[in-house]
Amino acid sequence: MSWISSRENCRELGGDLVIINSKEEHKFLVGAMNTFSNSLHWIGLRNVEKEGRWLWIDETPLMQNLSWWKYSSEDSASEREDCVGYYDGQWVDLSCSALERRICEIICTH
Repeated sequence: MSWISSRENCRELGGDLVIINSKEEHKFLVGAMNTFSNSLHWIGLRNVEKEGRWLWIDETPLMQNLSWWKYSSEDSASEREDCVGYYDGQWVDLSCSALERRICEIICTH
């Protein structure tokens, strides 16, 4: 699904795209995603208001010490790369219309 469709899907399930708040959460995802090698998953981070200003879906800005970029975050000449996916333990910025998997985060109430 696209980034927007992925977010809508997570919301239908009672959550949202994952927000990575700590190194511990990042390490947890690395371990959990090992079974999905060579597969990209959307996370709840994107750059839509101003180029280079990355915001989580809850509108909090990305803390640079909590980013694990695999590729340069510069946009390609042909298409803006404003959404972030999780690939092989690192983050990749690409077009929000790309069709990828997603990581949903659902708060446990029990």
